[in-house]
Amino acid sequence: MKVNLGLFALLMLLFSHNAPAADTAQLHFVRPFDPMTLTQVVKLTLDKQDPVKLRQKTTHLLEVKKGKHRIQTKVGISLGVPNVTGYNGARKFKMQAELNNDHHYFKV
Repeated sequence: MKVNLGLFALLMLLFSHNAPAADTAQLHFVRPFDPMTLTQVVKLTLDKQDPVKLRQKTTHLLEVKKGKHRIQTKVGISLGVPNVTGYNGARKFKMQAELNNDHHYFKV
């Protein structure tokens, strides 16, 4: 029982440190390594504000008020990899999202 209580206390301490405020949501954007899109830089825009550049193997955390938000990605000019799979890298993306949870995760 002592081990379970200690583990529980440790987990609560870790997760309570990064807890967002009651009216805000944390958006986690993850861009893993992909050799097919090695030279591409993705520009991430939230509500038409200054874009954030996501490169290979990067993550970015944004904190916003809960509610509706517009998320958009754009891809700049990149060197092409031979189109072996029928998919030649990242593409432009737009969405209107209702962000009401404390944490949201996006893979770019």
